[in-house]
Amino acid sequence: MHPPPFRSNLRISDGVARIHLAGELDMSTAPAVERAFEEALTAGCRRLVVDLRNLAFMDSTGLVLLTRWDIGAQRDGYDMTLIRGREPIHRLFELTGLDRQFTFEEPG
Repeated sequence: MHPPPFRSNLRISDGVARIHLAGELDMSTAPAVERAFEEALTAGCRRLVVDLRNLAFMDSTGLVLLTRWDIGAQRDGYDMTLIRGREPIHRLFELTGLDRQFTFEEPG
């Protein structure tokens, strides 16, 4: 059985970018997420909400990408929050201690 294809869906409304990720976030798909983040900031968004609920897999590349953008948010004055993924995805954050680094919000 093959994993679901990767998808990154960016929706912008009222200065808030909602990035919905699905499939596998790894070295081959991280550039698409990077482009979505860059597009959101270029469009003037000051808040990024990254929805991890539909990720089937995430490796260290995904963790590094999200961490880098979270640090950028703190440095550059925009907000970034995550919507918690399934248990195996969230477990990566817990095992690395990054669950304390990020702000998680409930889906809205």
